[in-house]
Amino acid sequence: RVLTLMGVFVMFALLLIGSIVRIVSIIPLVSFFFSFVLFEQWVGAATLFYPTELYPTNYRSTIQGIATSVSRVGAIMGVVLFPLYPIFHSMFLFAALMFLAFIITVLFAPETKKKPLEKIWNTKA
Repeated sequence: RVLTLMGVFVMFALLLIGSIVRIVSIIPLVSFFFSFVLFEQWVGAATLFYPTELYPTNYRSTIQGIATSVSRVGAIMGVVLFPLYPIFHSMFLFAALMFLAFIITVLFAPETKKKPLEKIWNTKA
């Protein structure tokens, strides 16, 4: 949970900074996007192992399928929205979506640290 929260918050912060600062020089811009991709990969990896702690095996594949479908919607939004608006407006929109994801994660993602899987899954050992 903590890794997911940190990654989502850093992605939100980077998108917000990118929408406000308006980097136009090529080297800082490339560095900015490499930093963003680093944290995006971090959150992407966390979404692969965090659900394995949350759901029993018989539900896990369905949950992963739903999560993958939602990520495809996000990918489509990126391809459609970036050309429609100036990049800084698009980055602000995605920063707002990342903040919403952060709030949802804070409110609804349970802590799994040092808990047995049976307790997390609400089943008897």
